[in-house]
Amino acid sequence: MQQQTSTLADHLKELKYRAFTVIGFFATASILGWVLYPKLIHIIQKPLGETLYYTSPAGGLGFVLQVSLGFGFIITLPLLIYQTAQFIRPTLTVVKTRAIIWFTFISLLLSVLGLAYAYFVSLPAALKFLVGFNSDSLRPLIGAKDYIQFLSAYAIGAIITFQLPLIFWFANKVRRFPPGGLVRAQRPVIVGIAIVSGVITPTIDPINQLAIALPMLLLFELGVSAVFMRNLKKPQVVPQSASDMVIAPEILDELATEPDESILEQNAQVPRGIYMDII
Repeated sequence: MQQQTSTLADHLKELKYRAFTVIGFFATASILGWVLYPKLIHIIQKPLGETLYYTSPAGGLGFVLQVSLGFGFIITLPLLIYQTAQFIRPTLTVVKTRAIIWFTFISLLLSVLGLAYAYFVSLPAALKFLVGFNSDSLRPLIGAKDYIQFLSAYAIGAIITFQLPLIFWFANKVRRFPPGGLVRAQRPVIVGIAIVSGVITPTIDPINQLAIALPMLLLFELGVSAVFMRNLKKPQVVPQSASDMVIAPEILDELATEPDESILEQNAQVPRGIYMDII
């Protein structure tokens, strides 16, 4: 009992240390964002190409705080993931640890690619399309608060979109897709991507439309390929033996007092062969 209490105290001490490390780094990065906020606002405003406004006395301060805290969070995110992985690492096997490291690396890489694609390609095109609804009696006056909310939602959407290969892979791991299911869905997906790229592209030339459509199509195809390669691995059939029978604990108590063959037959939950997934 004393050893368990000591182990729990050690875990809580380690958790406190790692939490304070992350919080301290986040505070430092946010202060750095406050110092660099003129350059950060210029980077944020560049895809829009127009001046931002605020409509309340504290609106400018709130916008600068949002930019500074957002910068601090982005800089701190890799450290947060690392500290979390280090905290749970003793409870994982070597294989699971390597799998988590690879998954985290691929996810971060896809997130960076998604943000870069959104900032340099799709966001300017989408803003030109959205701001283009003006006339002599209708002019855009974009507030800083509204713009930062739109930008945050757009960035989150880009990150989630670029996680499609991993989402497909995990969904298939939980429950295998039927053979040819994703292949049959390719045609409507391609049509939908073409429609979306045609709508948000401000010009009618095929170059800009392909710049929007090709990354989305490639992500979908990568997801289909990941599922296909995952399903190529054949499940291993393990023959049934007496030791494979899984019996509920409460039934074991009944068997200990009154062995009954009918109870065994009703509670044997493993069929003649079970399938084991190979990672």
